Amino acid sequence: MKLFLPLILCIFSTTLHAAPLSNTQIAFVPDIHFHDIYGDFSAEGFNGIELSKEAKPVSIRSMQAQIHSTRLFNENYFALIATLDDIAAKGVKLVALPGDFTDDGQPVHLHGLKTILGDYAKKYGMRFFAIPGNHDPVKPFKSAGGKADFLGSDGQQVGIYSTDHPRCKEDAKDNDALVCSDKIAHAGYQEIVDIMAPFGLQPDNRDLLWETPFGKQALLTDRSYTQCSQNDQSRCKQVPDTSYLVEPVAGLWLLTIDANVYIPKLENGHLIFQGSGNAGYNKVLTEKPYLLKWITQVVQRAKAQGKTLVAFSHFPMGEFYDGQTQSIKSLFGDTAFQLAREPSRDTRKLLAETGLKLHIGGHMHMNDTSVIESEHNTLFNIQAPSIAAYRPAYKLVTLNKQLAKVDTITIDNVAQFDQLFSAYQKEYDYLNKNAPEQL
Repeated sequence: MKLFLPLILCIFSTTLHAAPLSNTQIAFVPDIHFHDIYGDFSAEGFNGIELSKEAKPVSIRSMQAQIHSTRLFNENYFALIATLDDIAAKGVKLVALPGDFTDDGQPVHLHGLKTILGDYAKKYGMRFFAIPGNHDPVKPFKSAGGKADFLGSDGQQVGIYSTDHPRCKEDAKDNDALVCSDKIAHAGYQEIVDIMAPFGLQPDNRDLLWETPFGKQALLTDRSYTQCSQNDQSRCKQVPDTSYLVEPVAGLWLLTIDANVYIPKLENGHLIFQGSGNAGYNKVLTEKPYLLKWITQVVQRAKAQGKTLVAFSHFPMGEFYDGQTQSIKSLFGDTAFQLAREPSRDTRKLLAETGLKLHIGGHMHMNDTSVIESEHNTLFNIQAPSIAAYRPAYKLVTLNKQLAKVDTITIDNVAQFDQLFSAYQKEYDYLNKNAPEQL
C-alpha cells in the first residue's frame, strides 16, 4: 500500500555510450533504531521478562519509556522483519540504511541487527549499504552507555549500564535494579565498522567500485579528518569518516555520505565530544569541507562515465516543513520543532551546487520532498520516514532510463506487533501497586 502517489523525477543524464539502468530498485530504510529484544544479559544476571511459559524471555524497554520518546524501542523489531519481508516479496535486492540503524550503537543491538541482515542477505540475495547516523555512534569513540528502563521479571524497571558507567563504578552490590554489562556500551566508529563491515562500510569483492573521500583505503585509521576543540583550537583529534562510493551493479553509483559532525570541547584537560543530532549539513560545511569537494568530483565523474548517481545520508539536505520554516520561526522561535537541525538556505544552495540531483535522507522520521534550486542545478531531497514511528514506512526508488520513480511504502500489517503486550500489563500492574503516581 502506498501512502502517497509516487514521485517521478527526470533527473539523470547519461553519455551516449552508456547503457541506462532499467527497472533497478533500491529500498531506503532509515531510522530503524534497532533494539534486539532477544539480547542476552543472562550472564550478567538479567533474564528479562517472560511473555509466557513457552516463549523465550525478552530484554525490552518499558512502555513508560516508549510513550515519552519520539520512537518505539521494542515493536520496531517486528516492524523491521515485516519491512524486510515486504522488500523481499517485491524482489528488491539493494537496500540502503541511511543511519540510526541502531538506537545507540550498543554491541548487543549491532550484533542482533547483523544477524537479521545476514539472514536476509543469504536467503534472498539482498545487499545492504549502511551509513551511520547520530545514534550510531552517539560519540565518535566508544563511551559509557546504558538505559534505566529495561523491564524486569515482575514488571519493574531495571537499569543496564556498561561497566565504565558512573552507576556501575559505584557500589552496585545487592542492587536488584542495576545490571552492568559492556554489551550496552556506546560503540564508537571502530566498533561499529568492525561489526557492520559486510554492509557497505568495507569493500566487497562483488563491488565494481568502492572508494572513499580518502581514496581506496578500507582501514578506518586511514579515513579520518582533524577535529579541534571549540574552546582551544590547539587541541585536536583525528575523527573517522565512513563515507564511501560504491557501484553494486553496473551503471549505478551509490554515494553514501557520513554527515555526522561531533564537535569537541576541552573539559578538565579532556576532549569531550558533543552529539551530532543538531549538527547536520550546516556543520559539515564548516568542519568537513572536503566532503563537498568530493561530492562535486563524484558528480562530475558519474556524468562523464554515464553512471546513474543516487546519494543518501542520515541528515536531510532540504527544508523540513514544506516551505513553512519562516512561519514556524516567527511563531515559536528559531530552534522550535528541531529547527536547529535544519540546513540553512545557504547550506542548501551550496549542496545543490555540487551537482547532485537526488538525495535520500532520514533523521526526522517524516515523509517529505523538498526541491533545492541553485544557479546551476536542481537538487531533490527525499525525506524518508521511519519504521520506528507511526506509520512505519520506507522509500522505494525505481530507476528506469532517465527517470527515478519514488514510492512511499507503508507497512500496514506487522506480524507479532502485539506479542509484548502481556509484558506491558505486568509493568502496569507493578506501577499500579508500587508507584500509582507514575501512571
